[in-house]
Amino acid sequence: MQEQRSKIGVVLMNTGTPASPNARDIKPYLAEFLADPRLISMPRFLWLPILHLFVINARPKATEKRYRAIWTEEGSPFMVNSLNQAKKTQEALERQGLDIPVRFAARYGKPRLQHVVRELQAAGCTSILVVPLFPQTAYSTTASCKDKVAAVAARFPDLSFEVIEGYATDEGYLDALTSSIEEAWNYEPGAKLLFSFHSIPLRDVRNGDNYPQQVEATVEAVTKQLGIPGNSWAISYHSRFEDSRRWLGPSPKKVLEGWVKQGVTNVAMVTPGFSSDCLETLLDVDVEQRNFFFAQCAKQGKECTFTYIPALNDRKDHIDFLVQLIKKNLR
Repeated sequence: MQEQRSKIGVVLMNTGTPASPNARDIKPYLAEFLADPRLISMPRFLWLPILHLFVINARPKATEKRYRAIWTEEGSPFMVNSLNQAKKTQEALERQGLDIPVRFAARYGKPRLQHVVRELQAAGCTSILVVPLFPQTAYSTTASCKDKVAAVAARFPDLSFEVIEGYATDEGYLDALTSSIEEAWNYEPGAKLLFSFHSIPLRDVRNGDNYPQQVEATVEAVTKQLGIPGNSWAISYHSRFEDSRRWLGPSPKKVLEGWVKQGVTNVAMVTPGFSSDCLETLLDVDVEQRNFFFAQCAKQGKECTFTYIPALNDRKDHIDFLVQLIKKNLR
C-alpha cells in the first residue's frame, strides 16, 4: 500500500500592525507587543503592572499620529504588502504545479497564527512550514516567532511544524536586494549608501545573538555585487526603544551627520532587514531620516539628494526567492 503524502501549508510570518491608526486599535496591539519577554526582559511581575497601568494608557495616543502619517486608503501598508506576498507566493507555486496554500500570520495582532493554522488544517494540511520574514535572525524577531509557533503547535498535536530560520546570505535574497538598489539609485563617486537595520539591545549580543554578524554578511555580499568601494557605504541601526538599555549602533543620524560634514550630498538608504515596508521604514527612515539629512545639509548651505530604497515587498524577484526557499525546505 502506497504511503499517503502529507499536504503542506505555508505560513509567512512577520511582526504585525494595528488594525487601524486609531488609539483604540493601537492599544491592544502594543499591549501584546510589549508583553513579549523577548522584547522586554524585565521580570514579568514588575513589567506587566507598569505596562498596563502606565505605558498602555499613554503611548497609544502618542503613537496614533505616527501611524496616521503612513496609513493609506487600502489600510496599513505593512498589511497590504504582507497579504500580497502570501497571495503571489501561492500563485507562483500553483504555476509550478504545486498545491501548497500560503497564508500570512502576524506575530502580534491579526491574523493570528492559531487562526491561520486552523484554516490550513481545514484545507487538509498536515504539515505547516513557517517562514518568519526576517532575513537576519534575532532573539527579538525570529526567536520570538519560534516561541509563538511552539505555543500554537501544542494546540494542534495532529500537525507537524517546521520553522525556517533566516536567509541573510541566500543567493535569491541577495540578488533581489541588489536589484532593488540598482533600480532605485545610481552610484556615482562621492555618493553614499546607508544600510539601516532595526537595532537590538547590546545585552542580546552579549548573550550570544549573532544578529550583527548576519547583518555584516548581508551587506558585504550586496556591496560586492553592487561593485561599490568600501568607503561609499555604512551600516546603521535605527528604531531603538526609549529606555535605559544600551543599543546596537551607530544610529543613522550619527552617520548622516558625519557624512554631511565631510561634504557628502548624495545619500541613499535601504533597510534590508524589513521584508515589508512599515512604520519603521516609511516614517522612521523615509521621512525622519530624510528630513534630518536635509536639515544638516541646510546648515552647511548645501543642496542634497536623498533616496529611500523600498523594502522588497511583493517584487517578483522577492516572490521568486520565497518560492525557492519554500521548495528547498519541503519534505
